Amino acid sequence: MFFYEDFMKKVEKKEVNPREKEKFRLEFKKMLIWLSTGIPLILMGLYQVYVGYLNNMKIAYIIFGCIFLFIGGKHLKMIFGYGVTLNLKEKKLLSKDVDLDFDNIDTCTVREEVVGKGSKVQIVADLITKDRRQIIIPLIMSRKVTFLAILKRELGNRFKMIKD
Repeated sequence: MFFYEDFMKKVEKKEVNPREKEKFRLEFKKMLIWLSTGIPLILMGLYQVYVGYLNNMKIAYIIFGCIFLFIGGKHLKMIFGYGVTLNLKEKKLLSKDVDLDFDNIDTCTVREEVVGKGSKVQIVADLITKDRRQIIIPLIMSRKVTFLAILKRELGNRFKMIKD
């Protein structure tokens, strides 16, 4: 709670002079966590498949190896797949699955929310479009204060920060 109030004050005070395209990638801490689990899982998977191959094609080793490879690949995909781009020249928010015009955004609400399967509360930007589609962007990116300050500047009175 205390962190969120300080975060809101930083966003309110932040003055931005953005470029035409601003890119926001995964924050270093999350990247380090996912790399430190993804790479060992891939190495363990390769080792299991190798051992299964050497032991007269033992299926159990190969299955475990494939499971490890799959989970490690998902971790690496998350690292390289996460990214949000604000194209201020064309007034668009671009992401992996989202191509959204700023004019199409009805409201943007910033609040603390539980996202995903975990019970950890994080700060999210909740975008509601004019066709009533909801897009939740968890702020696990680097330069999150700059991201919200740019959104606040571009959206004007459609941007709100909820204090819980």
